[in-house]
Amino acid sequence: MAFRSSAMFPESQSPPDTGASGVSTIVASRSRKLCTVIQSIEASTVELHADDGQHVAEVRGDASRAQTAYAVSYRLLVDGGWRWVEELVFSVSDGQNAGNDWVGTVSDIRVSDKFRKSSEAHEVRLNAALTVGRMVVWDLDLASGIVTRSANAKDLLGTCKEPIEAFLGRVHPEDLDRVRWENAPNPVPPKGDVRFRYFHPDGSLLWLETSATTIQTDDQPGHVIGITSDVTRRHLAEERLIHAASHDDLTGLMSRKAWTAELVHRADACTSGHQRFHLLLLDVDRFKLINDTFGHDAGDHVLREIGSRMRAALSRDGTAARLGGDEFAAVLLMENTQDALQLAENVIGALRKPIRYGDVEISSGASAGLACFPDHGLTAHDLSKNADLALYTAKQNGRQQVRQFENGMRQSLDALTALDAEFRKALEAHQIVPYYQPKIDLTTGALIGFEALARWQHPTRGLLTPAVFGALFEDGGNARRIGQVIRRAVFQDIVAWQSRDLAFGRIAINFAADEFRSHDLARAVLAELDQSNLSTSCLGIEVTEGVMVGRDAEVVERVLNDFHASGIQISLDDFGTGYASLIHLKQFPVDEIKIDKSFVAEIDKPPSRAIIRAILVMAQSLGLTTVAEGIETAAQRDALRQMGCTQGQGYFIGKPMSRDRVPWFIEKQRNPILQNTPSAIGSSARPR
Repeated sequence: MAFRSSAMFPESQSPPDTGASGVSTIVASRSRKLCTVIQSIEASTVELHADDGQHVAEVRGDASRAQTAYAVSYRLLVDGGWRWVEELVFSVSDGQNAGNDWVGTVSDIRVSDKFRKSSEAHEVRLNAALTVGRMVVWDLDLASGIVTRSANAKDLLGTCKEPIEAFLGRVHPEDLDRVRWENAPNPVPPKGDVRFRYFHPDGSLLWLETSATTIQTDDQPGHVIGITSDVTRRHLAEERLIHAASHDDLTGLMSRKAWTAELVHRADACTSGHQRFHLLLLDVDRFKLINDTFGHDAGDHVLREIGSRMRAALSRDGTAARLGGDEFAAVLLMENTQDALQLAENVIGALRKPIRYGDVEISSGASAGLACFPDHGLTAHDLSKNADLALYTAKQNGRQQVRQFENGMRQSLDALTALDAEFRKALEAHQIVPYYQPKIDLTTGALIGFEALARWQHPTRGLLTPAVFGALFEDGGNARRIGQVIRRAVFQDIVAWQSRDLAFGRIAINFAADEFRSHDLARAVLAELDQSNLSTSCLGIEVTEGVMVGRDAEVVERVLNDFHASGIQISLDDFGTGYASLIHLKQFPVDEIKIDKSFVAEIDKPPSRAIIRAILVMAQSLGLTTVAEGIETAAQRDALRQMGCTQGQGYFIGKPMSRDRVPWFIEKQRNPILQNTPSAIGSSARPR
């Protein structure tokens, strides 16, 4: 309720007399009861609470003397009960006599308090909602440049009220242009949400998202009202999803899908800019063997380490990706091919170093193919095909090397494809035959037996060794078919030699890993021997270390045990080049280990001599026979014999020979007169 009075209330507990000295005028009233109260005040009949009278009198008196406005709350007796009211009064000048009139209001505090409490409760709920949602409501006064924010802004942003410049000073410099509109002379908020980085006063970095609108005042922008949300968690989650979609989860390198898109984009960009770059495709050497030997966890560790080493080797000069399995790729940014080759060599060199896994060191390495854009392909697809051809050539030529694409590689692949088609026909035409390389006692020179090696009697190209068609063995089906053909031919030859009473010793046949995938391999081979009326004492089986330590090791062990129990001798081939250990020698029924020819070739060097000596000591302690492969000189033979190696084979002893030459060789070994006669007629190529 508002009122107007021409005189101030006297300094008394009761309201002033409203006679001739000044009759109060009621201006408005929202309450009939309060209207009655004011009328009672004017008539000095209203009763103030005894505890409030003195205080009210003092406030009124001070205001009257100072001619200043005042506010005071007190209790009035209304309808037999005490009611709290608030009296707000200020003086009004008529231009001649200051303070002649007093204008004020008397309010029922019960009503205003109710609204106040309701407003406070609403504000509490709003602040709670804003806090839970990590949102701040703010109001930018364009006239003063001051930003006022909701109370929870203190925790979220570290501040509630400050100049806009102070806030902008904590925005990440790279994102400042997105929010600089707030400080423009006539700011116009952008449509939609704006996301930016913000440095909290506590040092943490937040991702914020804000949206705002302008409030017009007298056709001019007066305020900008907005809401700002902390979207740090959501932004980081989005980044993780984006990263997961475009990166390999094991190595952290780019994924095949993202890589393909990147390669296409780079090729298009370099085409328009007349620029060059190089593509490197890479395969981990013998990764399957690593996986099978040490387990998939070790394989994953190797892949992660390879990814890490690739990143380090490339540094800023390239971008790496894992295409899947053991396949990797990299874009080399340099235009000069020699620089690209050097970088590729650095990558291969980094991957050549052993990788530690637990207590063991895993030797890995990689082969790589390099192609240049646009020299070796005008599209990403063609470039990838040619880099893959270069990779294939690197693997065929010894692995752990980089080969740059050459036009002749396409012809080589086409030739291999044609060779594969011919090879399948050759199997049916019985062109795949065994050649026999003799094995002797290094002390006495006596014949121990022969190793059967696959040869291809090509109708136009002559006798081919695995050096030419060995790549076809990578097809498991080919390996099994070759094994069957060679066994059948060997058994036929043995029958023929036995019919002539030739002392050929024991014939060793090589078994590939894929052949052991057949659980009944031993039963099938023993059945073939039985059908040929052959004893198991005439047969030996040679397997490489990779067969013994592969994923199917349990199957291999069972099959080899069946072979061994039947009287067939088991030899471990190429010993020292793989991952076989003493544990495997104890686990599998091995009778003989064959020292790899790479050690024999360098027997004059201390490291190789030390390895050979260690193998011989180990074999002797385990009661195993040792055979040195690749003996090509008398000096090598003599050194091996002196070191204690009991058996050997190689070109110095005898080249692989056809079935027809075997009887002649047997006779030569028995007759000293024939010792200086050439040992055999065969390919000049080294045995496998």
